[in-house]
Amino acid sequence: MKFFKMFLIISIVAFFSCKQNNLNNSQDKPLEPSIDESVKITISGDVGVEIKDSNEWKVKKDTKWSSIKEKAKERIKYKDGYKEESWKLENGNLLGDDYVFIQDTKIIAKSQSITSPSTPDGKEFVSIPLSNSPIIGKTSDCKMPGREIFWYGVFMDNRKVKLSPYKIAKYETTYKLYNEVYLWATDNGYQFANAGKKGGGGNVDATKHDDEEPVTFINWRDAIVWCNAYTEKEEASMQNCVYSYEGNVLKSAIETKIINEKEVFIADLATCDWSKKGYRLPTDAEWEVAARYQGADATNAEKLGEFYFTNIHSASGAKKQLGFLDGDKGTFSWEELKDEASRVAIYAGWWNGSSWEKFDKNGTSKVGSKEPNALGLYDMSGNVWEWCWDIYDDDPRSNDKTYKVDDIVVNPKGAKEGIMRVGRGGSYFNNGQLLCVGMRNKWNPNFAKETRGFRLAKTE
Repeated sequence: MKFFKMFLIISIVAFFSCKQNNLNNSQDKPLEPSIDESVKITISGDVGVEIKDSNEWKVKKDTKWSSIKEKAKERIKYKDGYKEESWKLENGNLLGDDYVFIQDTKIIAKSQSITSPSTPDGKEFVSIPLSNSPIIGKTSDCKMPGREIFWYGVFMDNRKVKLSPYKIAKYETTYKLYNEVYLWATDNGYQFANAGKKGGGGNVDATKHDDEEPVTFINWRDAIVWCNAYTEKEEASMQNCVYSYEGNVLKSAIETKIINEKEVFIADLATCDWSKKGYRLPTDAEWEVAARYQGADATNAEKLGEFYFTNIHSASGAKKQLGFLDGDKGTFSWEELKDEASRVAIYAGWWNGSSWEKFDKNGTSKVGSKEPNALGLYDMSGNVWEWCWDIYDDDPRSNDKTYKVDDIVVNPKGAKEGIMRVGRGGSYFNNGQLLCVGMRNKWNPNFAKETRGFRLAKTE
């Protein structure tokens, strides 16, 4: 009997000791999600990305991307000459912080090349982060230099806008690139109204302007014909040229025809095939997204749907508003507002609280001379105004019924009729107030001046 009691006591002690050890082990080692509770994430990358560890791992179902983003970054590294751009889903949509993993998912780490802004080649493009959700406009609280509707950009009053994937040039088109293509084009059947010049303005002799300054003295017609020429030159084919007239690739900025007893430039009647991958001008809406997008950064920004966008009374990339007559300087001094605008833009003068004060140099600079915006784009404000594709109307919503699908304006491309074309961004010749990313301008398509240039876009 005594032996039996001792055996029973030893067995009980051993049982609880084993149970405690199992409990300790379970606390020391994190539990993997069960098969039923987990989903598999598979990582891949583009040309600038290397996978350091296994490209697959399991996470708990219903996990948010924001909670595992840093762990994902630990599994990759960017090759020399590349840096982080974005994360995307397999279908090309941006992987937003609020994305929830409910099934096995493939994600892609996107990179962008690192190139010195002092030697731009004019051929670098940045993919614009988009999502399945539309951009939702709002009535801005920003105090603007004027009350006219053209100060307030294209995203206003609950206007819902959705854009197809596209990319935009990191730099304004340089004279160097323009001239290279221009010389080839004129030998291959293309006609232009203007040959273009190296930048403009300034307190120096015009011959001292650099060929890495933006091309100027080209009109809207020159720009779209040049886009076709650049596409053909690069691809040795006209298959992807986007601009055409009556089914033929547009090759002339000067050809006219008589319609209803009136002489009309055929370039003004050109159509754009948005499905083609050739070079083109951005639309008004595409330009504004590229100038204002800040992702999750709420500094000096307003949230329009899923992402934050730079406030419309600011220069592209600026962390403070612009200074101007009757403007709101907030907690900053006028000098601080000047310094912030000067960090990102080439422009003529700043508001000192009582008058506009001019800078010593008043002319274009090499593209990329200032700091870029959140997407890595240079000179989206200042240096030269940039042509866009759209026919201009003061109200960007004037032709929305043409583009609406289920109450969402899909890829708006401007007014239904008119002659004037949109220009954005301000120039070296303008005081600070015209750098506002909300400001929309207009010119006749034959207008060529030292303050006008353009930036390329491409459909992805």
